[in-house]
Amino acid sequence: MRTARQDRRDLKEAQSDLTVAVAVIQSTVTDIKSDVSEIKRKMEAEYATKEWTLSEFGQTRRIVNALMGTFATAIVLAIAAFIIRGGIK
Repeated sequence: MRTARQDRRDLKEAQSDLTVAVAVIQSTVTDIKSDVSEIKRKMEAEYATKEWTLSEFGQTRRIVNALMGTFATAIVLAIAAFIIRGGIK
């Protein structure tokens, strides 16, 4: 038969085990947070974001798109003129 003293001792051991488990969980969460912060910092430093790309190459992209549009229009007009004039005879 168990005594009240044994019950209290078992309860204290269970509380102690729970405290240790909570401390381990808190430590793990802290480690995860620091790892995520480090990964985020590395990604921001080493990889180009869409905003950075647009700020660095936005004007160049517009120029290239305009040239490609002009080139495509010239080809379409040349083909249309070729067809209108009767093609190869």
